[in-house]
Amino acid sequence: MKHSAFPALALLVLLLLCLPLAVPRAQEGRYADLIQVFHDYMDASEEVIKALDEAQSAEEVTAAMRLFLEATKTYLERAEAMEEKYPELGDEVPEELEQLLEDFGEIMTRLNAAMVKLGDYQDDPELLKVMEEIQNLQM
Repeated sequence: MKHSAFPALALLVLLLLCLPLAVPRAQEGRYADLIQVFHDYMDASEEVIKALDEAQSAEEVTAAMRLFLEATKTYLERAEAMEEKYPELGDEVPEELEQLLEDFGEIMTRLNAAMVKLGDYQDDPELLKVMEEIQNLQM
């Protein structure tokens, strides 16, 4: 296995995309739409984790990262609307959303661990294209 900065790059991309928007998970009520945005992204992240765990080739890893790219694009669009709707969340997290933040963080940790597999295919041109698209997402 080659050692390179590629897995570290994947971690950096993941952190840059997810941490600024990491707002917690609650039940229903005032933040129900926000909660749904995060649940949807967390579900999509679970699919990416599964796809990466099962991937046996560069093509399968690339397909998993395309899933991640599309899920993240959707998430960022929806999260932007939520930031506008709930500007008060920029300062502190309401108690009813604390569990969401914890759950989100756990899934992002597992996603990061699954992305270690990217290093095995770091020279694949198609994977590099997808990773470049991920890096270019507007956060």
